[in-house]
Amino acid sequence: MVPTQKHNSGGKEWSLTLSAAWGAWGTSSVKPIKKVLQGKFCRLPATDGHNETHLADVVQKQHMEPEVMEVARSREQLHVHTNGRKLTLGSIGCYESHFRAMELIAKNGAIDFGIIAEDDLSLFSPDFELQFDKLVNDSAGEATALWHSTDIIYLQSCNQGWFRDKVFHERHLYPTSLRDVSHKHVACTGMYAVSRSAAKWLTAPDGPLLPIKMQIDAKLPHHVDQIRAKAFRPSIAQTLGSTKIDTDVQLLIGVEHTTWLDC
Repeated sequence: MVPTQKHNSGGKEWSLTLSAAWGAWGTSSVKPIKKVLQGKFCRLPATDGHNETHLADVVQKQHMEPEVMEVARSREQLHVHTNGRKLTLGSIGCYESHFRAMELIAKNGAIDFGIIAEDDLSLFSPDFELQFDKLVNDSAGEATALWHSTDIIYLQSCNQGWFRDKVFHERHLYPTSLRDVSHKHVACTGMYAVSRSAAKWLTAPDGPLLPIKMQIDAKLPHHVDQIRAKAFRPSIAQTLGSTKIDTDVQLLIGVEHTTWLDC
């Protein structure tokens, strides 16, 4: 979802946006999200990797080569399921959805950075608000310094101290810190912040994310030159890890005074 709003923290205004290839909050997440990201949000309908019209659009926009698409299609036909570098039709839809969310951030001149979240994001650490404040609190120039040296910040991942595979596990209890993960593998893309300047060069026609050749979390940040990436460890947000999606954004319940608008 994409709100455009001003967040005043420490005397300086920071513009925030939330884009999602779907963005969702379970019941447990409503309070922290409403407190740190107050305003209207927009929901970006995801690219469906099993919709032939959507897949044709990916190729037509030259976001991937037809031959690569056919290899992914053959994996589906052979019932080969992967979770890593190799593309499936579903992972193509995921990649394109995140790319489109970044494009929204890149085009919004009123913001400094955006948040991209997926539809099963529902769990938040007890210190979520405290840690998120590092992205916006500029009372002594902290946020400015952070974003001057950072392109992307992972709030959720599956391998940064709050592990998730088919289901989520207990969050590690050691103190939360921001760690440099530039050119390292960060599994999953449930929630992350990306600066507008980074979103612009990442989504450029000749940028590092095109053409699509591997899954999005295999590509970014591990195989993107010059990317400056950080991750909260342990992660401060987590997805449900279930194939049964019934989060509040889809049921349209549990979120007071919120209207989900398409981007």
